[in-house]
Amino acid sequence: MEREINESAARALAAPKPARDTAALWVFSPDVDPGSAAFSTEPEPDGKPDTMVAAINRTLKDELARDPRIVVFGETWPIAAASEPRRGAGQGRRLQGDARLQRQFGSDRVFNSPLAEANIIGRAVGMAVRGLKPVVEIQFFDYIWPAMQQLRDEMAMMRYRSGNNWSCPMVVRVPIGGYLRAARRTTASPA
Repeated sequence: MEREINESAARALAAPKPARDTAALWVFSPDVDPGSAAFSTEPEPDGKPDTMVAAINRTLKDELARDPRIVVFGETWPIAAASEPRRGAGQGRRLQGDARLQRQFGSDRVFNSPLAEANIIGRAVGMAVRGLKPVVEIQFFDYIWPAMQQLRDEMAMMRYRSGNNWSCPMVVRVPIGGYLRAARRTTASPA
């Protein structure tokens, strides 16, 4: 084992350094340009005004129906299935996640997670690399710090570090500020 490690290290040290003009390769997707005209659309409002929570739940429902690779999970997601134990009254109501999504799409695609932010992001990165499209939720922005290594070093760097062989398509939802007014109990926010 030691010989194999030493040989690998010697090969790496002897390899030519990459050209300077390759430093920015794979920082962004070569296939998707969010600044392109494909993403520039005029708003087409229809229907009655609604809350952000209702719009998010409606969008999640539409996307779950459209793409079977999408999974939704996170902290305090409401549990609909009797087979999953509840940890407390009102679970999932703080951020108003919709338990009907779990009823409609099943507990394999919409589920609660442990209250462990690094676990949530790490699991989502693994799912995304394997072809799923996770939409994950961290309960409050101040709770995201344990997950920052996975966000910065794994998710954000996946395409770059793999030479564009892997991507990591995922959505991370994290509420901050707004009406929560939970600074004394759950955040460092002065609000």
